[in-house]
Amino acid sequence: MRELIQDALGERGYEIVSFGDLASATKALAGTPPDLLVSDVELPDGSGLELVRTLRKRYPNLPVLVQSGRVGEGDLLEGFEAGASDYITKPISLAELAAKCTVLLARGKAAFEASSQPNFDLPGGLKRAFGRYRIDRLLGSGGEGSVYAAWDLDEGQEVALKVLPALAGLREDQRLRFVRETYALSLVQSVHVTRVLDFGTLEGRPYYTMELIDGTSLQELITERGPASEAQVLVLLKTLAQALVSVHAAGLIHRDIKPGNVVLRHDSYAEPVLVDFGLAKQPGDHTVTKTGVLVGTPAYLSPERVRGEPLDGRSDLFSLGLLALFACTGRPCYSEGSLLELLHDVASRPVPLPRELSPGLREVLGRLTQLQPSARYASATALLEALRAAGH
Repeated sequence: MRELIQDALGERGYEIVSFGDLASATKALAGTPPDLLVSDVELPDGSGLELVRTLRKRYPNLPVLVQSGRVGEGDLLEGFEAGASDYITKPISLAELAAKCTVLLARGKAAFEASSQPNFDLPGGLKRAFGRYRIDRLLGSGGEGSVYAAWDLDEGQEVALKVLPALAGLREDQRLRFVRETYALSLVQSVHVTRVLDFGTLEGRPYYTMELIDGTSLQELITERGPASEAQVLVLLKTLAQALVSVHAAGLIHRDIKPGNVVLRHDSYAEPVLVDFGLAKQPGDHTVTKTGVLVGTPAYLSPERVRGEPLDGRSDLFSLGLLALFACTGRPCYSEGSLLELLHDVASRPVPLPRELSPGLREVLGRLTQLQPSARYASATALLEALRAAGH
């Protein structure tokens, strides 16, 4: 099928580069984006949606066409959440494929030209956005706002500037989630949690700045370089447990612990930084998220999240266990089937542990990923104490 698609598009004048697996595609596209990505959901060594997520974060304007034999509502939603611009379902019509490619390439060109304009429509423009920030480059853009690399003219340092659309164009849940993220980050004091430096609203545009971390996300690093060693995973667990001690001490639950939300400073497993507190909340806080609406990344939710039960810090510990397993294996624990099947597995199926794990790491991850919160470590502090007692 890959060769057939390559030939068909080649005959229409497109220059095609194809890859037979996730690893080779991720490595080749790490530094040079294509004009259009066409990816199958099922790849020999993983999910094509992981490639989509990685490239979408790195290249916000990249058009992506996902092809799949899965046509359920949950499957399509999962693809669009990963960053698909459009979907084509199997059996594939080559005429439909060519037409979709033509449209997506045109849209991609228009988006690139728009993002290349000298004015990002920020109060104060590029040279003094919000009165003090010189915009250097766009880091990423999506439904929850845009993030820029900027220079703080007042403090003389590089920062990440997150900006939402004008207040008039915001949904209420977007505005409240942005305020919540700013508030949550300002409460937590840890070298392993990104810091808020400044925040406010100017000309109806909410914004905040945070430290700009020099490093790669755990998701990207594992995808590009392969699984981490057990020693690296244990260091990662220890340092992220320290981050969660600070988060929980501030009275917060992160609720979105996943590989994409951990940035490794200088690409070091000993220097992870937890980011994206847009879903963080206090136990018992039911604002923003509507009843019956499940937010977060399905493959890293805790069972109690899926079951709609009250949450505490042990929910973050479960997600941390899944994150550590991803670091060990290079793949998420739950990746097969529809969204409903995935949620059923998360809520009721014991987490499988790789046989090759050492007994010590197996014990830690096994306890972190117990379906019942009462069977896990009582807190992030208890996890730290267990790791130290084991000599880690």
